[in-house]
Amino acid sequence: MASSFQKAKITDESARASLLEGGSDEIERRKRQMDEKNLKEDAIKTTERLSDLLSKMGEQVAQSEQTMDSLTGNKLLSKYERRELTDKILVTIALIFYFAVIYYILQKRVLSKIWFW
Repeated sequence: MASSFQKAKITDESARASLLEGGSDEIERRKRQMDEKNLKEDAIKTTERLSDLLSKMGEQVAQSEQTMDSLTGNKLLSKYERRELTDKILVTIALIFYFAVIYYILQKRVLSKIWFW
């Protein structure tokens, strides 16, 4: 009876050892599967984040281009407004000078003859 008890004990221990060993292999396999699954999910999330970041960067670049176009347009408009004002001032000065020359010529040639008669 003792020998059958020892045999049963040895069989039980070997079964337990094989279950634990098989269990550790199964646990490692499941752990690897979970790690692979987590890595895939992380890769997908990272790809989505990068895609979102890329689209946001594209939007920001487009907005910056619009801002630059607007600023360039405003600079050109202010530049043309300054040139228009400068042109008006120069035309006014030229007209004043022209009429002054006409007055001088008329005074020296025409009005001087009328006064002497």
